[in-house]
Amino acid sequence: MPGLTALRRFAAAKKYVSRCALCAGVLDAEHDHVVERGGARPTCCCRACGLLFSEEGDGRYRRVPRDARRLATLAVPDGLWDRLEIPVDLVFFQKPETGPVRAFYPSPAGVLESLLPLPAWRELEALHPAVAGLRPDVEALLVDRAMGRREYYVAPIDRCYELIGLIRTHWLGMTGGDEVRERTAAFFGRLRERAHAV
Repeated sequence: MPGLTALRRFAAAKKYVSRCALCAGVLDAEHDHVVERGGARPTCCCRACGLLFSEEGDGRYRRVPRDARRLATLAVPDGLWDRLEIPVDLVFFQKPETGPVRAFYPSPAGVLESLLPLPAWRELEALHPAVAGLRPDVEALLVDRAMGRREYYVAPIDRCYELIGLIRTHWLGMTGGDEVRERTAAFFGRLRERAHAV
């Protein structure tokens, strides 16, 4: 059918191509991310552009690291968790170069943000050196306390936003639904396999 062939050619020509935000080159499925200093969201970039930046540099951008660490010895008391004033059990904490630590958590509308009470955050930092040593802007403390779990990771900030996107994409109804729970569990399963324990 000539009409169907033309339609397929048109659809193929309009295929979306991801490009590096810095050089406009075509991105591979696995690519780097950079963050503008001050805690903005990650920006996709190619490996070559990512190598121009360091994870703790003084320039406009910082490269997001690829490694994750599972904080196997971190135990956060429920009383301290209550003082952090986080209304959910799945959250990540990002420490910007300047300003207060921010908590981000998923919702059906996307990511919600909350500023943390500083004394409670200081208590949390004192529990594990990796929390106190979070690299500003590019790493986050990722927490999964859902369904009785107690898992804590120092994770690259792009992985945290990947989780938020996954939840937003698959959320159904008021509670999220089975699919979003399964996909979230799979995300943490992959993270657990790749992260080294500290």
